[in-house]
Amino acid sequence: MAVSRVVLLYASTASTSVQNALVDRGWAVRTVTTLAEGKAAISLGAIDLVVMDDPSWTEARELVAMLDASPALVPRLWVSSWPEAPSHSVKLGIDALLLDPTDVDGIANQAERFFEPRHARANTSQLFAAGSSPSVRATPARTARGSGTPWDDESTGEWP
Repeated sequence: MAVSRVVLLYASTASTSVQNALVDRGWAVRTVTTLAEGKAAISLGAIDLVVMDDPSWTEARELVAMLDASPALVPRLWVSSWPEAPSHSVKLGIDALLLDPTDVDGIANQAERFFEPRHARANTSQLFAAGSSPSVRATPARTARGSGTPWDDESTGEWP
């Protein structure tokens, strides 16, 4: 028997469209409409994801503070129509931000991404060339701009 993911949906408005989209995908959804209900639900634990459905800045900040105080690390998805949300999402430590609260399928798709299995890399070689890689060392010598002096890749950091 598969274990259902539990999503805490903070939605201060009465719309149930996001809740229905998550339930249709087989998730258990706990919907809260106030910060007090959110605090009580967070204290119960067993939450796999928090979706904040277009809260005000104050509500988002308070809910994130409650999550930060909780011992469990729970991913946070903020759905916002607020133009300043991108800059504030970084300050709050939001894991994902969607700027279209009317895109219910997009919200559910983003929520699913938190739980998709990650595929193992097929190639185990280095992702970036190492400093001593012959393929990198074979490049022709570069010169410092305007000086005509060859650039030393093995430099100690002093400019020519």
